[in-house]
Amino acid sequence: MTNQLPVLADRLAAAVDRWSRTGQLYAAARDLPRMDNMPDDRVRDVIAGRRVQARGADLDRLGRAVASATALSSSLADAVNRAAPAAPTSQRHLAGLYAQRARAPGPGERLLSHADDVAKAVARARCAQGINTPAPGAGGPGRY
Repeated sequence: MTNQLPVLADRLAAAVDRWSRTGQLYAAARDLPRMDNMPDDRVRDVIAGRRVQARGADLDRLGRAVASATALSSSLADAVNRAAPAAPTSQRHLAGLYAQRARAPGPGERLLSHADDVAKAVARARCAQGINTPAPGAGGPGRY
């Protein structure tokens, strides 16, 4: 299952890119990102609650989120493949691809490093407060 997440993320990234270029995605005008100089027709669409074509900059934030998800899922798949016992990998070609992606510097590496820093900070804060439950993702028995 973990090896399928990056495949899904790649397909989703391609779809967002296609939607951005072709205008195939419609959304409520009020749900789209704000613009510095919003055209009058978009203002009217927002007020009237109409659905409009989402194009270009409307999907930039979604595109960045999908790119981060792609990087994170590739790093996760690589970590799971490396942590697995010595049994042959069922999807060896994907494992190699994710290992290559995970080792390339980029947003995935930065996000994982940030996630590690957050987990450590949470653990330190809990320790300082005398809370004996593990930090998110740290595992181990907690006090209930």
